Amino acid sequence: MISTQTGTTTELRCVAALGNGTFTRDQAMNVTAAFSNVFIEDDQGTHFRLVVREPSGCLIWRAFNFEAEAGRGLRTDINRSGVRKTLHDRLESLTGLNDKTLALSVRREFFWFELHDLAKAVRVQAMNVPESTLPADVLEVWTKAGHLALNHFGEQGEKAWMNASQWLAEELKKDSAAETAAVQA
Repeated sequence: MISTQTGTTTELRCVAALGNGTFTRDQAMNVTAAFSNVFIEDDQGTHFRLVVREPSGCLIWRAFNFEAEAGRGLRTDINRSGVRKTLHDRLESLTGLNDKTLALSVRREFFWFELHDLAKAVRVQAMNVPESTLPADVLEVWTKAGHLALNHFGEQGEKAWMNASQWLAEELKKDSAAETAAVQA
């Protein structure tokens, strides 16, 4: 997952994008998608906290998105203590939803969130692959996610997976076009 453009991992680029000061929801979501122990909490809509926790759940650091020096402390602690998510971790979280006692509507909401999180991770894995193709192991994980969607949620799950697949395909096309333009420049 090393970027040939910057020599840093994609996860670290997400963390670096936080900057030293305030940060956006998109920046925070990219970081939470990359790390299993970084969360958005105290979400008030217009503002929220980005929180770094130990795997045991103990607090390491937290900051509201509007704080003047929010990014500086978060970046330091995420770089030091962040636990990177793998595609298989994300697939397990999809599978594990059936083991939790949740109302069906809540389970569907969690499934959609986890599925979109997985789509972002698949995109990251494919960023430096020519012609927007997915590596075989990444394609296998994405296909398993589709099977889970259909098996656990029927037609609605299949629709959610298809929507996520369409989003992923569009993003891969954009990434490919951007890379082609950068090579030609």
